[in-house]
Amino acid sequence: MVIFCFGQKLPRPEMMAPRPRSIGVCDMGENFVITFLEAPMYAINQTMEEWVKGIINS
Repeated sequence: MVIFCFGQKLPRPEMMAPRPRSIGVCDMGENFVITFLEAPMYAINQTMEEWVKGIINS
């Protein structure tokens, strides 16, 4: 599932991932901020970390 949030102002990019197992991607103009909360299950958390690291390394 992908949720788009549009508004006048985003105080902090961390607000894009308010729930475990959700990943926020925020376009800050010159860079992107990717955020997520730690998932309650270790395996899911590892998968999310690998996915984000894969984006950074590509």
